[in-house]
Amino acid sequence: MSRSTEQHLDEAARLLAMREYLRVRRSPDDREFDAEIVAASVKKVQSVVDAHANSKGEMIISAIAQDIGIRFEEVKGPADIKTLEQRYLVEQRELGFGRLADELADPSVDALLFQRVHAHHNAHDRWIAVINLQETESRAYWSRPHEILHRLAEPPQRRLPFYRHREDHKSRIERIIDLGAAELAFPKIAYGRRVAEVTQRPLTWDLVKAVRKAFAPSASLQSAAKAFLRYWPHPAFLLTASLRGRIRHPHTDIALRISIDGFSASAEHSNVRFVQNMRVPATSPIAHSHRSGRSSTEYENLASWTTRGGYVLPAHRALTSSIQLGAVTYGLVSGV
Repeated sequence: MSRSTEQHLDEAARLLAMREYLRVRRSPDDREFDAEIVAASVKKVQSVVDAHANSKGEMIISAIAQDIGIRFEEVKGPADIKTLEQRYLVEQRELGFGRLADELADPSVDALLFQRVHAHHNAHDRWIAVINLQETESRAYWSRPHEILHRLAEPPQRRLPFYRHREDHKSRIERIIDLGAAELAFPKIAYGRRVAEVTQRPLTWDLVKAVRKAFAPSASLQSAAKAFLRYWPHPAFLLTASLRGRIRHPHTDIALRISIDGFSASAEHSNVRFVQNMRVPATSPIAHSHRSGRSSTEYENLASWTTRGGYVLPAHRALTSSIQLGAVTYGLVSGV
């Protein structure tokens, strides 16, 4: 049996276990199954979210974790691993922590969730979520609700190995968990309300930054922007641009090209359709930011966006706000 087949069977079994655990009626083959899993999971802690609707995002996540018995531990280096091994492996005889160093040696592991074997059923730390910050702290805010969703959606198993959180976009379970994590990291009653208060202002990165600072300053700008568009009532797109070649020939025709990272619900009803890996025209503010490294917010004519095959975007006057973060340029395109 190949590894991919084993992974497929394990995922199928976990989906069925989630269905039974959450008492979801739909089967995994149903197109509404994922949404129903998310709804059933979030419903467990909705009262906690509602009670903290006026709080910052970090406080909401902390309150949820306390309510369901999760304690967060951060690892920023080898000394933190030693501390956790002493605390849980030596002092509390939690044998799973014997593998902590090996698990966190893999940089693709953002966080680990472990059900303590020797914890009282009412203990505030029945579950330990270890957040891996050795490589970067940019996903620290997101990793917490992600691990909370694993706890809410999946039945307790008391396995010694940790549940591993990898950035695996091919995993349906991880996609489901991310959908639920978004509901808790940026809930409508809290973050959505703050977005609703600024919908008459132009959509710029300064606006997104201001709302993020007021609600969840430790959240990454990208995750805050994607959530922002979920509640933005007007058509808008979040694009990421970087230097790369064609999809089928990645080393050919290197240019600044886009990926579609998010869009508002109303954007689906507009006649603007960006194409994955589309070239960024030299006149776009996104190209300006890429060349200069500075933020740029200007109006542009979308008709300048074309493909090699002759596809052209409609001649709309759109507001494009762009920002350079590392090797990637992020663009918010609105007014389409």
